[in-house]
Amino acid sequence: MSNEVDDSDQTNLISHLRTIIILAARKSTTSDIDIAAVDKIVETTLDFIKNILEQMAHENNSSSSSFSSFDLLNTIRVR
Repeated sequence: MSNEVDDSDQTNLISHLRTIIILAARKSTTSDIDIAAVDKIVETTLDFIKNILEQMAHENNSSSSSFSSFDLLNTIRVR
């Protein structure tokens, strides 16, 4: 059940990020939006956030060095 929740949270987070990027792109340009580029931005953003969280855990000598999608969602709550 926990994996299902994590998968749902991750899917929701990715969906929110994609929507925000697409809406921002539509406001700034009239040309077509490259969805592959949007997906790459989302992937890079998630990797960046995971790296920051892992670095923070390492600096705090935390016993856990990996983070779930739930941790990501709580860190960057998209409203």
